[in-house]
Amino acid sequence: MENQILQIIQQSKVQARDYQIRIISKTLTALQQNIQSILIESPTGSGKTLTCLIILKLLEQNHPQMKFIWTTIRHKLLKQAELENQKIGVKNIQFMSIFNKTPPESDLIIEDEAQHSAANSCLSFQNKTKAKLGIGLTATPLRTDKLKLAYDKTISDYGVKFLIESGYLAPYDRYVIPQYTVKQVSERYLESPEKWGKSIFFMKDTQECYHLESILKNRGISCSTILGEMPYSQQDDILNAAEEGKINALINVYLLTEGYDDHKLQTVWIRDNSKLPTMQMVGRALRKDPDNPQKVANVIQSSHTPYPYIRTATPRQEFIYSDKWLSVQSNKQVKTVMSNVMRDLMMRV
Repeated sequence: MENQILQIIQQSKVQARDYQIRIISKTLTALQQNIQSILIESPTGSGKTLTCLIILKLLEQNHPQMKFIWTTIRHKLLKQAELENQKIGVKNIQFMSIFNKTPPESDLIIEDEAQHSAANSCLSFQNKTKAKLGIGLTATPLRTDKLKLAYDKTISDYGVKFLIESGYLAPYDRYVIPQYTVKQVSERYLESPEKWGKSIFFMKDTQECYHLESILKNRGISCSTILGEMPYSQQDDILNAAEEGKINALINVYLLTEGYDDHKLQTVWIRDNSKLPTMQMVGRALRKDPDNPQKVANVIQSSHTPYPYIRTATPRQEFIYSDKWLSVQSNKQVKTVMSNVMRDLMMRV
């Protein structure tokens, strides 16, 4: 089996990592054992799309009549998967929204962002296709409502900490502000926009988004609010402008927690939140930049956040704001303050 995997990789001229090869092998073995639904859990930026497409290519080689449907709730994700498939060349595959009311019959469904798979729209889609096999892809194997995903088997490998330490994901510096308010976020950003580079701001609600956008635009920052209620065409226009470098700051509530992959993204401003959304938000910035091998992401959180990202992976450096940015590592007094803050947070969780 491994020889087949390596042959596909060589023919496609893509670079597959050792953990991806292991996930591919485990998934194919599970399918051979008649396991009908498999969840592949791997961090954002670890190459889940490429991994799954190689699995489908191998299945197609051994079963030429198999039909696949790749589905998700995000229009942008479908485009990204279809573009990635140009490298791998799976033929019997269709890419379509989970909200398609008349999907064709299929043998196997791939659900990208499978944390949504327990939703009624996803279950309805599955029933209409009559697919007997399913593969889900996720970086977060629980929904925000803590509902476990309904798969027969979960396959995973290394987590974010290992992938950062091994150089597969970008390292990050962590910055802590006293409170996550529009005032504090805008002031810290505007002190040095060039330091933060291309940024995503995650705000509490639509009102905060437009408030922050107004402040930044008044200071000459190219930015835009992007929301889930906007038409897909408008969302695509904003995202395309960001990818082309015409917009340097994107402001949203939840929309960009998934389905947005830009290796040029430098900084994520994370509002106070629980573990699952925090993991998704930070993951946006950890993709490696092939044009900048020395990329270091910036993660900004408040001292009141329920889930400090340091619990997931150790930052390269850590700073706390008190009239100016102070290095936690080089200032013993700040280190003591930070330790007390972290202890208080742990007691509250």
